[in-house]
Amino acid sequence: MKNFRKEERIQLVHLNADQIRNFRQKGKSDKEIVDSILAAMGSNIGYRHNL
Repeated sequence: MKNFRKEERIQLVHLNADQIRNFRQKGKSDKEIVDSILAAMGSNIGYRHNL
């Protein structure tokens, strides 16, 4: 199960790479980036939010 979560996190990074770069250029923190991506996924609580 742990490897599955790791793979899912890696996939999220790859799928959102352009958006992450954009946030980085704007000086956003890691927490702001993660919160934004999770909000776009409709995740405020639960399994994906706790990855």
